[in-house]
Amino acid sequence: MDRVEWPIDAPAGPQAPVGVVTVSFNTRELTAQMIYSLFRHIQAPRLHLVVVDNASTDGSAPMLQALADAGLCEAVFNAEQRYHGPGLNQAIDHLARRQRVVDAGERIGYLWVLDSDCMVTRDDALSAPVDLLRRTGAGIVGQPVRDRWHQGEIMGLHCLLIDPRQVWRAPVAAFEEHGSPSDALQRSAAAAGITAVEFPFTRDGYAVHLGRGTLRAIAEADDRDNRYYHWAREHHEPHFMEQGDAPGRYRDLLRHFTAEVGELTAESIVAACARYAHPRP
Repeated sequence: MDRVEWPIDAPAGPQAPVGVVTVSFNTRELTAQMIYSLFRHIQAPRLHLVVVDNASTDGSAPMLQALADAGLCEAVFNAEQRYHGPGLNQAIDHLARRQRVVDAGERIGYLWVLDSDCMVTRDDALSAPVDLLRRTGAGIVGQPVRDRWHQGEIMGLHCLLIDPRQVWRAPVAAFEEHGSPSDALQRSAAAAGITAVEFPFTRDGYAVHLGRGTLRAIAEADDRDNRYYHWAREHHEPHFMEQGDAPGRYRDLLRHFTAEVGELTAESIVAACARYAHPRP
């Protein structure tokens, strides 16, 4: 599928909402927690959430449809597993098309990519990196990944802010179906002279990334048809980005989630998120 380039002739205003894009596959509880954390910590009018579901079989689809029906997100449902990178492309292409047909005040300013197991834990988790992006003119804001494959040379996709007017256009690559879907995008952006700036999303507790949420779902379901099944068998425990205080922050979020959502149903998550769906005084 060809990418829909972000229109530069449909600019957004200074108070433009931020598009939030995520992909889910059999992570119903984690996806619900992530969406709840967004509404709890980020004022809803600043957000336009798009969730792409890759043919989940765990009840995610009815939950997402209920959230969409309540106006809390847009949901895209795939009839087959398209994997993470292509799912993100779908979400951003959808917003690129939307950019041309909505009023200027509804146009998206920036895009925030979140994994379905990445929880927002501070009220300034969006405003702070957006301010940094604006001040620096960067195209990408994120936290460097340091592992045996990257050693800090790219930003983590789990929590990544981008300026689509710079990044979602040629010659920058789209996301790939790959174990690290943003590698080509970030490397081609750097080659094109687009700046990437570091922001301590998980290091300073703006967000908590459990990690391996989808891999755990694949392993627990013994999903042998999934192309990442063999990797998932050995890599499905949360790593929390090796941030020592992250498990405690996650437990704190879960306490609020349990108190406000209770038993997770489509109705209960809609009601909990709707409580935060208006600006705070």
